[in-house]
Amino acid sequence: MKKIFLSIIVLATISCNQNKFINADDALITKASEHPEQWLTHGLNYNEDRYSLLTEINKDNVKTLGLAWVTDLGSKRGIEATPLIADDVMYLSGAWSTVFAIDAKTGKQIWKYDPQV
Repeated sequence: MKKIFLSIIVLATISCNQNKFINADDALITKASEHPEQWLTHGLNYNEDRYSLLTEINKDNVKTLGLAWVTDLGSKRGIEATPLIADDVMYLSGAWSTVFAIDAKTGKQIWKYDPQV
């Protein structure tokens, strides 16, 4: 129950920024293989498979991968949980319960929530 709650809370924040909402309910998470471009909950799905279902990267082209972008989260502690991805936005939980929305294509910070401010 905790994982579902976290996913829904984090993804609900999309509506604050982009005027849309992804209903990350049981049905959507159960059918994670039908939307491999999204990573809506911890471990990808209820089985916690923890691997991407995307097929663009394979054993023949993996050697051509490189660093696309870097973003500074303002702490050396790193992230605190599995990033969630919905509609090309990566949601990260950082140090001290800070939450970030990052454009997954560019690394640009869309917004930041800091409960200490």
